[in-house]
Amino acid sequence: MKQVSLPFYKAMQVTGSDATQFLQGQLTNDINKTSDCDWQLSAYCTPKGDVIAVFHILKDADGYIIVTDESVFESTFKRLKMFVLRSDVVFTELETPVIGLLNDEQVQLSLNPVPEASETTIEAWQIAAMMQQWPRINQDCSQKHVAQFLNLDLNAGIDFKKGCYAGQEVIARLHYRGKATKRMVLVKAHGTIECSNELELAYDDHSTQITVLDCVTLENETWIQAIISLKALEKAQGLFKYQNTTIEVVNQP
Repeated sequence: MKQVSLPFYKAMQVTGSDATQFLQGQLTNDINKTSDCDWQLSAYCTPKGDVIAVFHILKDADGYIIVTDESVFESTFKRLKMFVLRSDVVFTELETPVIGLLNDEQVQLSLNPVPEASETTIEAWQIAAMMQQWPRINQDCSQKHVAQFLNLDLNAGIDFKKGCYAGQEVIARLHYRGKATKRMVLVKAHGTIECSNELELAYDDHSTQITVLDCVTLENETWIQAIISLKALEKAQGLFKYQNTTIEVVNQP
């Protein structure tokens, strides 16, 4: 077991007698299926189904612990609090650092350091999280992508049998009647490249633009979590070029 403190994550505790009912009406996943040992992947969306923030949720003795990206933390919970009204729901920001655990290439979160664990790097943990298809939604890409583009439907981040929640109509319509035109992938550049919010990748005599969600450079390789057109992904057969650098698709739906 290895561990590292993750400065880009923050934690909020949500308590109160109406906390379960409130969160159930706001998030993509079924809050009743959370546990005190496994973090549940979920999302908070706009009415149009675009993801505002990706949540990792753990049930605790008093309510729920929600971890999300620090860049959207304040704005997301400010928005959520607007809908509490007279419900008994209390939000308490936790000062405890969020710890990333890495065990046999599987990632997990914790609010408590593991005494016997050795240290790993943030970059190693991020790459493992990308391999595990944990989407990273920060301020730059918040409210820009529908939940399915982040593969939340493929990775137990959406419960299509639960009741209504923000964005549910759009997300359900795409699931039952439509088809996602874009998906989240992990690509690896064989070299160091400078990532921006968007990159234009070439394949054959064509090009496609990808939206970067996360980017990590380690040992002269650049790992990029991005959203890409499925049409381009199919035609390129897993290989792209960025300038003179080869881009290989490592993980795709």
